[in-house]
Amino acid sequence: MDEHMLRAATKARSALAVLAAELGEPSPDMAQALAIIEQTLGDIEAGRHPLDRPDDWPQRDRWPDRPHWDRWRWAIKTLAVASGTTAHCSPKYEYMRVDTRQARSDALTVALLDVADVIELASVREPSGTIDSFLGLCAGRTTPALTIDDMNKIAAAGWAGELDSSVKSQRFASVWDAIEDDPAEAEKMKQWSALRRKGH
Repeated sequence: MDEHMLRAATKARSALAVLAAELGEPSPDMAQALAIIEQTLGDIEAGRHPLDRPDDWPQRDRWPDRPHWDRWRWAIKTLAVASGTTAHCSPKYEYMRVDTRQARSDALTVALLDVADVIELASVREPSGTIDSFLGLCAGRTTPALTIDDMNKIAAAGWAGELDSSVKSQRFASVWDAIEDDPAEAEKMKQWSALRRKGH
C-alpha cells in the first residue's frame, strides 16, 4: 500500500473522530457517510486498495466508469453539509479532486480537508509512469493533439534552427505551470506530484 495513502488514512481516521465529536448525534445520512469513509480507511489499513472493493453504490450516474467516485462524492458532500459548508468534486487528470470550504469551526474544516485528501488519493491507482500516461494527463490541452512522432519532429526542427523565428518560446518553472492556467491549481498539482514521487 502506498505510504502516502497510509499517512492520509491515519489523519482521516482522526478526522472521523473529530467529525463525530463535533457534529453530535448523526442523522441516518451522516451515519452512512461516516460508514463509507470508515470502510475506505479499513481497506487502506488492511493493505487493500479501496478501488479493489466491488462498487455496489446504487446511484452511479455521475461517473459510472469510475468505481466508488459517486459514493465518495455523496459521502463528502453529506459530511460537508452537516458541518455547515459545501464540497465540490470533479475529475482532475486521473483522480477525483475534492474541494471543501470553511466549515462552522476550524476543527471541522481541517477534518473535512483530511477526509478529502484520503478520497483524492484513493480515487486513483498509482500512475504507470510511462510517457503515454503523462501525455494522457495533457489530453485536450492542445489542438490538434500531438503524437510523440510530431513532438520528435518539432524538437529536431528546433535543434536544427528550422523553426519559424516568429514563434516565441515561453519558459515555465515546472510542467504544471505550463499545463495549468491558474497558479493556485499549478501549485496544488506540484504538491500532489511531489507526494506521488516520494512514494516511489
